[in-house]
Amino acid sequence: MTSARFSVPPASAAGLELRAMEFQTLGGVFLIIRPIYLLADSQLLFWKDEGGRLFLERVREQIDSGDPTAAYIGASNHDLPEYYSVFQGAMEQARISNCRMIPSRPGAEDREFVESADLLLLAGGDVELGWRVFEDNGW
Repeated sequence: MTSARFSVPPASAAGLELRAMEFQTLGGVFLIIRPIYLLADSQLLFWKDEGGRLFLERVREQIDSGDPTAAYIGASNHDLPEYYSVFQGAMEQARISNCRMIPSRPGAEDREFVESADLLLLAGGDVELGWRVFEDNGW
């Protein structure tokens, strides 16, 4: 048995939301894939619906942890700290305070943080540069 739900937020959000997909195996085990949000612009991190509710509030509700973690991977924008500060502001509004900027040359602690993070944000910018960094790091 396989079921899937997909929904797209209002066109004004200019993003795509993929909701949880559930698969049942023969042994009765369920695999739940968490939502993936693809946003075309960082302004969407601060987008509010017609009722004034932040888009990131919906994202935060999908995270099971009481103290969620968020990793910012800024490889595509040369790890510029000013873009990380935009990310921090957005995460603060979503009540996510345990954040980390992951450098293009991550150390062991950075890699561990990425692997366990509840939320990952891949910064925009130079796509080729970002891709090379991802390949170099085995991501």
